[in-house]
Amino acid sequence: MTSSLDAMARMASGGNQNNQNKSKNKLHKIIVTEEEINDDDDDDDVSKSSTTDSDDEKEDRNNKDIIKTMERLTTPKIPAGLTQEYIFMPSRVRDTYLIATIRNLMYKGGRSKADIEQDRKNKTKKNRNGKNRNAHGHNNKNRSRKRGRNQYENDSDSDSDSDLDDEDEDNNTNNKKTRKAKSAIIFVSTCERCGYISQLLSELNVDCIPLHSLLSQNRRLASLGKFKSQLTRILVATDVASRGLDIPHVDLVINLELPRKPSDYIHRVGRTARAGRRGLALNFVSENDVALVKACEKASGREMIKNEFVNEEMAISYMGTCVKAGRLAKMKLMEVGFDELVKKQRLMKKRDRRERAKRAQRAEKKL
Repeated sequence: MTSSLDAMARMASGGNQNNQNKSKNKLHKIIVTEEEINDDDDDDDVSKSSTTDSDDEKEDRNNKDIIKTMERLTTPKIPAGLTQEYIFMPSRVRDTYLIATIRNLMYKGGRSKADIEQDRKNKTKKNRNGKNRNAHGHNNKNRSRKRGRNQYENDSDSDSDSDLDDEDEDNNTNNKKTRKAKSAIIFVSTCERCGYISQLLSELNVDCIPLHSLLSQNRRLASLGKFKSQLTRILVATDVASRGLDIPHVDLVINLELPRKPSDYIHRVGRTARAGRRGLALNFVSENDVALVKACEKASGREMIKNEFVNEEMAISYMGTCVKAGRLAKMKLMEVGFDELVKKQRLMKKRDRRERAKRAQRAEKKL
């Protein structure tokens, strides 16, 4: 009995072990199958996410392509008759180089018609006085020779100016002569700079008028009317005048400070060489503007040429007159109250920035 009981116990224990092993195998199979199912689900999620990511990437690429095409369509092209030139200089001597360019590249040095007529009247008076003195018995042969030379030089200058207007620019460059510009636009970066440059040039008897956002609407229209009717030769303006103006007789555009955006540069330069005419865009470049020059060249699709008609010696010769005129210009702007207007504008800009930042924060909180 004991042996039979032991045998039964062994058989029972063996059956239980077999049942336990079978149950373990079943559980293992179930667990394996669940893990496999989970792995399959993960693979499906990865494939779905990869497809969604690829779709998002495609949408981003399409949006970028659309933006690029829109920029190409919106940015105007540079006219065919436009030549781009640059003058490299230190950043502290921009004003003296500006005066040198106006005196050498503008017709009659940028002076107004009234000043030119007044000079002619003074010359005629001097010539008459000289003739009267010679009639009274004064033998001034040297003076008469000098006067004759001066008259010949003045006549030759006027004739050469008229001839240069009719000749081509290619012949002028070979002969180291420039075509004198009868009208020009000087672009600056800020309103404060615009007011200072216009006052500086007016102190030097240069016929100019300002155009910036600190002026009233009536004064802006008046300045534009004077420039369009050619009563004034030079317009000193900010980017307000870079768009929306159709003035066909602009011969020269001077970028006293290069813009930060290449699109603004193209709009500035497009004020000249309109309706099949020829024009010149002169850019003042300092040691800090090299990257801006490359960006402007890339946007325009052309390289800038170095200007050979304005050099360092010319700028140095106008250094003293520029300093004196700058002092007088600052004093007159202080008397008019221009500095207070500039301060108010700066405060308004700061307030606008703060309001924009607050609005952005509120919008982020709502989201």
